[in-house]
Amino acid sequence: MLKFSCPSCGAEIVFKSTASIYGICSYCKSTTVRHDLNLELYGKMSDLKEDLSPFCLGTKGFYKQQHFELIGRLRLKWENGFWNEWFVLLPNGLEAWLAEAMGFYMFSRPSNASNLPFASEVKIGEKYKFQNTIFQVEDIKEATCIGSEGELPFLAPVGRTITSIDLSSADGLSFANLEYEQASAQLTTKLTAKRLYLGEYLNFDDFNFSNLREIEGWRYDH
Repeated sequence: MLKFSCPSCGAEIVFKSTASIYGICSYCKSTTVRHDLNLELYGKMSDLKEDLSPFCLGTKGFYKQQHFELIGRLRLKWENGFWNEWFVLLPNGLEAWLAEAMGFYMFSRPSNASNLPFASEVKIGEKYKFQNTIFQVEDIKEATCIGSEGELPFLAPVGRTITSIDLSSADGLSFANLEYEQASAQLTTKLTAKRLYLGEYLNFDDFNFSNLREIEGWRYDH
């Protein structure tokens, strides 16, 4: 865990994950970039509008008997709606993500697979093999970051645009996600970044969550 003072207001900014480089001050909403033991002021983040997510920073749960904590969030918009991507802190320091969209929960980890296809090459219905599992392309969409909070392993300002490609296994239990970050002069990205995430679909009760956000009229049964 690393602690810094916000370059803007002086409040404490904590990075719980060694993978995190981007943090949002919970007091003044300044966005910062971590360079080893120094913080650079990057910009300002607007408050995220409330949604019906049961999660918040600090929500805890279990995945395959491993305890985890949600320490960052991306709020993404596409032409048919919104979804949240939560950055997960695992006890072994490995990066993981919990996505929630339309009542579905997807837990995944990044894969270091090589020779990933370019976004323009991928078509609906095509099949790809990742880590000995065959996945079929189900959905291709453009999405834009409309807000973020907490800490994240990459820069995620408002306006960050990606192409997100969802793939599912034949049994419908596992999924893959290909993410392509579009080149941006603001982020000094010269080439489109390609990332692969592999994981599985799970039910809310599978995680045994605690420290959930209080929503009036909702009751969480475990």
